[in-house]
Amino acid sequence: MRKLLFLFVFLIVLVVGAAFVALQFVLTPEFIRDQLQQAVKSNTGRDLVIGQEPRLSYWPKLSVDLRDVSLSNPPDMQSGIFAKMEKMRVQVDVPALFSRRLQIEEISLESPEIQLLVNDSGNQNWALETSSNADADVPRDQDGGNPAISNPIEEIALAPLTVTNGRIQYSDERNKSSFSADDVDMTITLPDLAGALKTEGSLVWNGRPLSMTLFVEQPQEIAESSSIIAMVIESELLEANFTGELTLRDGFQLIGEVDSSSPSVKELAAWTGNPLEIDRGLGSFYAQSGLSINEKSISLPRGKFGLDGMNAAGEMAIDISGNKPFISGNLTVDKIDVNTYLPPVDNAAGDAQSGANSGSVTTGWSDEPIDLSGLKAVNARLSLATSAIFFRDVAIGKTQVQASLQDGRLDATLNEMAFYDGSAKGRILLSGKGNVPSITGRLNANGLDGNRLLKDFAKFERISGRTSLALELEASGKSQRQLVSTLDGVLALKFEDGALRGINIPQMVRSVQSNILGGWQSSPEEKTDFSVLQADFDIRNGVASNDNLLLASPLVRVTGDGLLNMVEQSIDYRVAPKVVGTLIGQGGSNELNGLKVPVIIRGPWTNPKIYPDIKGILENPQAAFDALSKLTSGGIDLDIAEETKQIEEKVSEEIGNAIQKAVPKEAEELLGDTLNDTLTEQGGNLLKGLLGGSE
Repeated sequence: MRKLLFLFVFLIVLVVGAAFVALQFVLTPEFIRDQLQQAVKSNTGRDLVIGQEPRLSYWPKLSVDLRDVSLSNPPDMQSGIFAKMEKMRVQVDVPALFSRRLQIEEISLESPEIQLLVNDSGNQNWALETSSNADADVPRDQDGGNPAISNPIEEIALAPLTVTNGRIQYSDERNKSSFSADDVDMTITLPDLAGALKTEGSLVWNGRPLSMTLFVEQPQEIAESSSIIAMVIESELLEANFTGELTLRDGFQLIGEVDSSSPSVKELAAWTGNPLEIDRGLGSFYAQSGLSINEKSISLPRGKFGLDGMNAAGEMAIDISGNKPFISGNLTVDKIDVNTYLPPVDNAAGDAQSGANSGSVTTGWSDEPIDLSGLKAVNARLSLATSAIFFRDVAIGKTQVQASLQDGRLDATLNEMAFYDGSAKGRILLSGKGNVPSITGRLNANGLDGNRLLKDFAKFERISGRTSLALELEASGKSQRQLVSTLDGVLALKFEDGALRGINIPQMVRSVQSNILGGWQSSPEEKTDFSVLQADFDIRNGVASNDNLLLASPLVRVTGDGLLNMVEQSIDYRVAPKVVGTLIGQGGSNELNGLKVPVIIRGPWTNPKIYPDIKGILENPQAAFDALSKLTSGGIDLDIAEETKQIEEKVSEEIGNAIQKAVPKEAEELLGDTLNDTLTEQGGNLLKGLLGGSE
C-alpha cells in the first residue's frame, strides 16, 4: 500500500514537472509580448510598445511584468502617446490562453501618465474602437507568409485595473482648455471593452487631494451618444454627488441631479482656476438641484441653494463663455445680508458716544476703506423675493428686488418693501467700477416706525412717531466718513402722533421766570408729545439745512430753522416754541396766541445743549412781557413805555451783574459776545422789569 501511494505521488510530480517545462517552452517572454501587442492592435488599432523584455513569474500564478510601456493615440488622430508607464504587471489565466482567450486576472500600473486629448475635430484619444484594417498591420514572417503569431487571441476578459502614483492630463484643442491630476491611486473595473466602467480612488488636483467614485454604464457610447453615469467627489473644498448622463459628442455635456456643498466658494473658485476678486463673503455654499453643464454654461433649473448663511429656492444659470461669469436667476431668499460683504465697522462708534458726552467732536463714522472690487468678479441679472435685507444696522422686511450687476455697478430696484413696520419703494445704484466707490439712492416710504428708523440710519433716538419720507441722495468715497462727507440730495420728513424725547417744551417755557438764564438741560424722562413734526432738508456735503421745521401739539407750536451736520453728528438749530394757555386750537392754525420763546439747540445730536435765545427775546421785550402776563396768574400791570429813566438806572447795574452771573459757561461759549452785549446794553433792566423778580 505504501509503495502504491508512493508511485501515485511520483506520477503527480512527473506530470506537474512536465507541465512546468511545457509552459516554459510555450509561454516565453516573446510569446507574451507578441500576444499582448496583437490583442491590443486587433481590438484598438493602437500600438503597444514594450521597451524591456517581459519578465515571467510562474508562482503562485502566471504573471508578466512589462516595463517602459507606452500606448499610442488612435490611428485616426495625430501621432503621440495616449499612455505610458514605468511598470505594468499582468496576471493571466494559463488554460484560457490555449483556448485563444486572454483572461487577465490582474492588471497593475505603476507611475502611469495618461494624456487625454480632444483634437480640433472633436475626436477623443481615449475612445476604444476595433480597427477594421488590423490584419494589414499584423507582423508576418520574413517570407511574407503566415502571420508570425500562430495563436491569435480571440477574446479578452479584464480584471480590475489598479493604478498607483499616476498622472492624468486633459487637453481640448478646440477651446485650449486643460487640467491635470497627480498622485492618482485608483482601481478601475472594466470587465470587457463593451461593459460598464467603475472607478474608485484618490488623486491630487491643483495641489489639493480628493477622492472620487465614478460609474459609467456605457463608456463606449459617450463619444457618439451618451451614457448614464454616477459620480461622488469628496475633498476639503467640495463634496458632490451626481447622477445623470454624460456625452462628449459635441463637447463635454453633463445633465442630471446634483447634491453638493463647499465650505468656501472663494477658495473653491481659486482651486478650479477661476479666482474671484473679493475680500469678504462667498463662504459656505450648498446646492440640491437639477444640473446641466457644458463647456459654456452651468444651469441649475430647479433646486435649493445656500450661500454665506442665506438660503434660496428657484432657478439659476451661469454663463462661463465670456471673460467673467454671468449669473442669472429667479430666486426666493430667506434673507439678504449685505453686511457679509462689507468691511467691519471699527470701534469709532463707541468712542463717538463718549466724545459726545464730553463735548468732543469725535464721530462714529468709520475710516475703514470700503472695497467694492468684489462687484467686478461677476456680472448678473437676478429677480429676488426675500423676507429680510440687512445693511449695517438697517433691517428691511419682505421685499421684491430686481438686481443687475455689470462691470462693478449694481442697480437694484426695491419693490413692495416692508420697511420699519411701513411700506416703501426705492432704487439703489452702488458702483465699485472706478477707484472711488459711489452710491445713489431714492426712497419713498409711509407708515414707518420713526424711532427705529432714525436710530438705525443716524444713531438718533430723540424722535418717535408714524413717519413718512421721500429722499434722493448720492455720495462717493473710499470710507464711510468720506461717503457721509460727500452726501448730497433732498429729504422730506413727516412724523405724526409722536413725541420729542428728552425735553418737555411746554414745561420749560412756562418756567421761563426761573430758568430762562439757566440753560434748559434735557432729561431722558421728559418728552413733548406732538400731532405733527415735519421738515424739508437740502443736503450738501453731509450738512442738511432746513428753514420750515414745524411741530404742532395741544399746548405748543414750534417753528424753526438750522443745520444738521451729519459729518460731525451735530445740530445747530434755532426754534421758536409758542406755548398756549388752552387746548383750543389743536390741529388748527399755527398762529396761536402765547409766549414765543426762541430756543437755540446746539452740540452733538446725541446730547445737545438747549438754551433760550436771549437776543431773540430782547428784540421785542414788550411783546414777550404781554404774552407772559396772560399766561401767569394775576398778571403783571406794567407798561414799559411808562418806565422812567430813573428806575431803569437804579436797578441797571445790580440786575446786569445778576444776569451775568446766572448765564452758564456753555451758553456764553455758544452765544459769544452777542450775549454779553445784549444783556449789558439792552436786557438787564428791561428783563428785570418784565419778570418782576429780584436778585
